[in-house]
Amino acid sequence: MNAAVGSDGKKTMARLNVTATTEAHLIGKSASDIPLDASTVYSASVEVKDDGQRYAFIAIYDSSTQNITAIFDMTTGAMTDTRAEGTGASISDTFIKAMANSVYRITIAGTIGAGTSCAVYAGGSDSGTPTYTGDGLPTYTAVAGEDIFIGNLQIEKGSFPSTYIPTTTTAVTRNADDESYSAVGNADSFPMTVSLEVTPTAAPTVDSVLFSSNDGTADQRVVIFMEADDTFRAYVETGVAQANVTSSTTVTAGTTYKITAVFAENDVELYVDGVSEGTPDTTATMPSGVDTISVGASYVPSNQANASIRNVKIYPRRLNDSQVAAL
Repeated sequence: MNAAVGSDGKKTMARLNVTATTEAHLIGKSASDIPLDASTVYSASVEVKDDGQRYAFIAIYDSSTQNITAIFDMTTGAMTDTRAEGTGASISDTFIKAMANSVYRITIAGTIGAGTSCAVYAGGSDSGTPTYTGDGLPTYTAVAGEDIFIGNLQIEKGSFPSTYIPTTTTAVTRNADDESYSAVGNADSFPMTVSLEVTPTAAPTVDSVLFSSNDGTADQRVVIFMEADDTFRAYVETGVAQANVTSSTTVTAGTTYKITAVFAENDVELYVDGVSEGTPDTTATMPSGVDTISVGASYVPSNQANASIRNVKIYPRRLNDSQVAAL
């Protein structure tokens, strides 16, 4: 432990010190340690850093016949190989995200069958497309000095990783990664212009909420969505849908977008990177009684966005096209 500086700026990463032997080089928790709900999507993630070793892997495993594994290249920042073994094993997604201090966070998400417990392992691979042992781990013809730094190994229910929570021997229930504030005096009247920056971690698979001003229900709200069809959408609801303005831009994982939405009586418009997209709505009625601002999830909360959201700005007026372009 305490061998290298992690993404948080603290010296908390451990070193896997590789010797010249042919074997798996990894850390993790054994299959009897982590309770598992059968046929449920889990995400396993870990932070890794090259210290002479180019490739890293992460795997979820519940037996020698049910496992999923992904290999990542810490030089190019790309996923290079996956493996799913067993009739109940399937991979729904993989992620690699560049963090601070030359650290990558790598993730595999999927299901691993009908077991009642599982293991999660992470370590080094001697190739981007390795051969595998019978339990789904990459075989390793080691070279002394091909070390790797590892930290913040985590497994959780869900199709994408949340922020890291230190645990010991007991699972924890985390709060959702969303922010809610009082809209009273901030975003409870119209016209309103909302601007934010969003970087999707992966292409959206559900209609995800980036921003909402609402009354705590689905009946009175304005929303900026990142849609499952890879678009952005400005939406207004007053018990019935009042406005749906959809972007022409296709959402791409890892790309940062500046999204601006205007919500005003008979005037709903959506901008992507300062340019108006879709057909503005000129007949919409605005909601009433909105008292909550939600960022990153809906009023429930649900529809969490698998993305980084920042620089959320709310203006109590209708910005014109040139003002939006200058944001």
